[in-house]
Amino acid sequence: MMRARRTSSRRAAPARLSLFLILVAGCAANEKPAGTERPGAVQTGAPSPAEVMNATYHGIAEAGGAVTLVDGRWQGAPSVPASAMRPSVQLAGRTDLSGDLDGDGVPEAAVFLSAATGGSGVGGYVAVIGRQRSGALRTATAPVGDRVAVRDMRIERGQLVLEVVQFGPDDAMCCPGELATRTWALADTELREGTPRITGRLTPELLAGTEWVLRRWNLDEPAPSTPDVTLIYASGRLSGTSGCNGYSAVVTPGTVPGDVSVGPAAVTRRMCPDSVMAVEARFLWQLGEVRRFGFLLGQLALSYEHAGEHGALLFERRR
Repeated sequence: MMRARRTSSRRAAPARLSLFLILVAGCAANEKPAGTERPGAVQTGAPSPAEVMNATYHGIAEAGGAVTLVDGRWQGAPSVPASAMRPSVQLAGRTDLSGDLDGDGVPEAAVFLSAATGGSGVGGYVAVIGRQRSGALRTATAPVGDRVAVRDMRIERGQLVLEVVQFGPDDAMCCPGELATRTWALADTELREGTPRITGRLTPELLAGTEWVLRRWNLDEPAPSTPDVTLIYASGRLSGTSGCNGYSAVVTPGTVPGDVSVGPAAVTRRMCPDSVMAVEARFLWQLGEVRRFGFLLGQLALSYEHAGEHGALLFERRR
């Protein structure tokens, strides 16, 4: 039996929270600790996550050229003395993606970099890290664009492939909505982009056919691994398990790409331990405040707004 759970009926103006600033989220948790390689040994194979997180990358315009990361991060000096605005570069997302991109039989590693000058723009870059015969690292970097959201990143048939949401010809600066598949090939030490393939527009139907699992309440706050909180989109509705009960809520698209409103959720009447019910109550409350959806390096981001505060629920695909 289903019953309506009340949420606030007053809908705030659609949030213009930029999902792309959250590319500074931490790297994947499966990184290899630094210092585990044998001293003096010539390394072979794809660079390790630790090497990737401390490599030198070239061609980063926001940083004025080359930067050497330390634990996946770099921060420069202010462009104006005493200014709080400082250029920065960070690894975003996984650090264990690898494959043979130059056909020599030795795999390279591929990563995504987020670069900012301290203003509103966030530049995205793809980078490939390989080895010289001596074992030393060599990198190739190419720009992806300003505030481009990555839905998926993979190596396929010797090419680096990104599925992205980017600005279309008529998109406002707040709300990119063009879907595209973009590819890069590695030639010597240069990444060369192929012709992008435009694949559609950003609509809620893009979520159909995938079960999503909640991983974070917000960028800096992981969600508990249990109970399972899931989300599936079909025929204009979000549904799944909210921790204890099943739920269903209507999704209404807004006037610009990515804008949505989520109606009050109907839930079943099962009771669970207090800790589980607390997770469920928080999820249903935050779900009712969602104003936008987008992507962050393969994760689904549902951006919410309440009392002037912004955040984003982050989901991973069910494997």
